[in-house]
Amino acid sequence: MKFYIFPIVLILTVFQVNAADFSPTRLTLDAPYMLELFYEGRRPVEIPVTVSGTPASVTLLIFTNNLATSIRKTQNGHLGWHYVNKIDTCIYISSPQQCNIGQNTLVWSGKDQDGVWVPFGTYTYYLFGFDNKSSKTPVAEHMPFLWDDTSNIVTYDEQGYPLSNPRIYSGVNEWKTQQEPWERIRRMWVIGYDPGDETLIETTLYSGWNEHCRIIPLIPEFGRFFISTIDNDLIGHLQQYEWVPNGEAELQTDWGDNGEFLWEVYSTPGEWSAFQPLEYKEDSYLVTTNTDFKGVSDVSELVFVDIGNGEEIKRIDLSKWWIRYEDGNSGGQKSSGPTDIIMKHDRMVLSSHSSCLTMMIDPYAENDDDLVLWINGNGDYIGDKNFSEDSTKPWVCHDYEAASFTYTISLDENLISMFPADGLGVNSFGLYAPDGSGIGYFSFANETAGNKFGQHIINYGSAFDGIYCDNAALGDQGKGWWYVASDTATGIIGGHTGINFRVVTPNGGEILESGSVYTIIWNAWIVIKSSNQTDGYMQIEFSSDSGENWMTIAKNLDLYSESYSWTVPSVESVRCLIKISNMNNPAYYADTSENFFTITKKTSVDDNTPASFKVSQNSPNPFNPATTITFTTPEAGTVTAEIFNTAGQKVEMLTSGFFEAGSHTLTWNAVDYPAGIYFCTVKCGKFSDSVKMTLLR
Repeated sequence: MKFYIFPIVLILTVFQVNAADFSPTRLTLDAPYMLELFYEGRRPVEIPVTVSGTPASVTLLIFTNNLATSIRKTQNGHLGWHYVNKIDTCIYISSPQQCNIGQNTLVWSGKDQDGVWVPFGTYTYYLFGFDNKSSKTPVAEHMPFLWDDTSNIVTYDEQGYPLSNPRIYSGVNEWKTQQEPWERIRRMWVIGYDPGDETLIETTLYSGWNEHCRIIPLIPEFGRFFISTIDNDLIGHLQQYEWVPNGEAELQTDWGDNGEFLWEVYSTPGEWSAFQPLEYKEDSYLVTTNTDFKGVSDVSELVFVDIGNGEEIKRIDLSKWWIRYEDGNSGGQKSSGPTDIIMKHDRMVLSSHSSCLTMMIDPYAENDDDLVLWINGNGDYIGDKNFSEDSTKPWVCHDYEAASFTYTISLDENLISMFPADGLGVNSFGLYAPDGSGIGYFSFANETAGNKFGQHIINYGSAFDGIYCDNAALGDQGKGWWYVASDTATGIIGGHTGINFRVVTPNGGEILESGSVYTIIWNAWIVIKSSNQTDGYMQIEFSSDSGENWMTIAKNLDLYSESYSWTVPSVESVRCLIKISNMNNPAYYADTSENFFTITKKTSVDDNTPASFKVSQNSPNPFNPATTITFTTPEAGTVTAEIFNTAGQKVEMLTSGFFEAGSHTLTWNAVDYPAGIYFCTVKCGKFSDSVKMTLLR
């Protein structure tokens, strides 16, 4: 028996470009939030996935559910690369599976990444899929896509409603030694326009100093926007402007201090000092940084500014995480960021193209202990720097000269993080799971070993959901913005409401002798429909009077032990039953129903015959692939020895023939069977006994 989950429909549809416009077929992923799961024993989970539109590479992630508060400041992995705190964690990441259009199946073994069975209960699953077969589709051929990708895609309007057509705001990266501000242009593109029509680009002109940040539209007004520039005296200028289409933007002097918020940046003058990112939380606040990308100062902090009045709200000290003296002493940088901020669902992710470090924080945390939710650094090979054997600076994380160059990071609606994998051959991008675990590197179709500057992933339910990126690896063809179909989904493998059982042996008709040892075997499964928890411990009861009265013979048994060696009591009855029930919820039980078995009193035997019927534990156990079963019969007769799996299915008949009284051995070669638990049941006349065997691979 296997797990069965209601079908998940993963629809990945590539955009189709008409003669004039970029007009996609809507990309959707139909996956129920709460899955109804039928779990029988410890079996693989088979997840049917229907892919529509285009073939897709799909990865499955399994997470804990509602265990965040029990996870406190945990650091693990090589070099302690992974830090998690008060966040559910990833326990399993599948290899990417190529799914064709139509029905596919993703399989989770029911084990964690180390191959250990996970406890039954409630889990969160995620699916990430993208089109790895179709070439990129042009979106805006004349919109710039800079190497450091300081662009922005806006998906909601001033009332908070999804835009029918998302907007791209271009980035800038300009540095000069002059003291006076100079003019620069920002461009805006409405996704869905004719990709080749340059006249459809809307621009606005404004003045500023050294600049490296994304433009932040003021959503309540939408016509206004914020930019951040750094002058040569290392003073940051956060300014609000009115966007004037194809004209000169107007500084809004009624905001902040005459139209700007000022802060001091602790660095040294030069191009790298301009790397001060800018992000926002709707109509609440703006956040920028006071960081030293060149590694001179000991300051690394986030600066929060009220988006309504331009006054400072607070600062968050990041020096504990971003200042690394050991890297500076090893030929890297002492500090290097963060240089990029992205926010979604009240979670903020920080990264830097000169560092391997990526972190997610809770900006609303009441204390420093709860600030950081996860950190991914050197050690898991996703986003790592200097991990190769021939590296001149082994495992130095703060190094802007070593690949991979993570210029920016993007978050999807399920908090899966995507970053460009520049400098790593044909790899296009890397992914972090919602807890920062490295999922892997992936390649777009027809990718080459050239540059990869950035990716933006949007999936807010629009017709334009997918991945937006450069195509720089293909040289001249790489100008502008391009698209690849993609989708993600999340859901719950729900908590169970009940445990059901099936008694495998005795199954009726057996004749057991009092005082003998008999192995009771059962099969258990969980019916999962909600998040209610049910205890997995159970008890076994025995009745010799058709179920009128019951005697407990075992308690506190693990649901998945699936066998119990029982010494048959001194009774004589042909109306015997076995019942198995959940200790905390007796309504969930199973018995042998009216399939009665018989118990007889122990018979006397001659001194020259074996005293009792016995099946000894197989040896070796665990085994691979062969094992020996020894049994003793008190009298001559026909002996059958059969192998059963944990579902109670007979998988092999070892023997069926006449044996003299005495001790005998049988060998089972399980070379053709999968690893798992098996039972060998030996019967001789009125005698029957079983042993539990573990096959390893």
